[in-house]
Amino acid sequence: MSQLAQQLYRSEIGNILENSLQGGRPDFDDCVRLLRSNDVHLMGLVADNLTKKKFGRKVSFVNNMILNYTNVCITDCKFCAFYRPPGHEESYTVSLEEVESRLKAAWEMFGITQVMFQGGHNPNLGIEYFEGAFRMIRKKFPKIGVHGLSASEVDMISKVEHTSTKEVLSRLKAAGLQSVPGAGAEILVDEVKHVISPKKISSDSWLRIMAEAHSMGIPASATMMYGHVETHKDIAEHFMKIAKLQETTGGFMAFIPWSFEPNNTQMQKDQTVKYAAGGTQLLKMIAISRIIYD
Repeated sequence: MSQLAQQLYRSEIGNILENSLQGGRPDFDDCVRLLRSNDVHLMGLVADNLTKKKFGRKVSFVNNMILNYTNVCITDCKFCAFYRPPGHEESYTVSLEEVESRLKAAWEMFGITQVMFQGGHNPNLGIEYFEGAFRMIRKKFPKIGVHGLSASEVDMISKVEHTSTKEVLSRLKAAGLQSVPGAGAEILVDEVKHVISPKKISSDSWLRIMAEAHSMGIPASATMMYGHVETHKDIAEHFMKIAKLQETTGGFMAFIPWSFEPNNTQMQKDQTVKYAAGGTQLLKMIAISRIIYD
């Protein structure tokens, strides 16, 4: 019996992990059991084994620049330390000239291959601003991919323009949008969203907009922000919803779990969350992600 087989035999989650190694996928209850387990090392071994089976020892990365085009936002998420309300002395919106200048510097200094174009829910920005930015980027920096505007930002633009999110996506794609980031998901359980981001789009709306993007040939990343008020069952539900949509569309190209950082947020001020979840929890979340999203 191999060392891995012995560890699987002794572990309380061994049957779940063994099933994964045989090509099975954890269901909701399995996911909850994995989240409750402290056997992070064994989860990591199995996740690494699955990854190497599929990809060998190949690893890729994107030389990316994050460009926050505005910090003006009317959504007031309790987990956010970035946003400023309209008219605040620290609020800003980056002009298209400044966008070009920043990209030029990043291209010349670092040879970036992608810009992540993301910001707040600014009611003063119509779709023409984004179309102008994307057209300029694709014309002047054709080797830089445009990864921009989360589902919640797309929803905001649709409200400003009094049109559908599908129409917004269609126009943005025509202007040069190539992929969509996964922000705005947080935890795809509305009971959680009502606590941490009550003004942001619902779970179903996030999933719908992502499905619309996929149907138009716009790939996306998916994310999860954990480490606040969610339960293990909430996390498992999030995993399952992403998996279900991926089975239908195949449009997600990456999944990124990230830990809530409470510093300078309303949730820290309210003492809802005092500390970040920590590195061990991050390792567990990455391992479980790799096991579920085979």
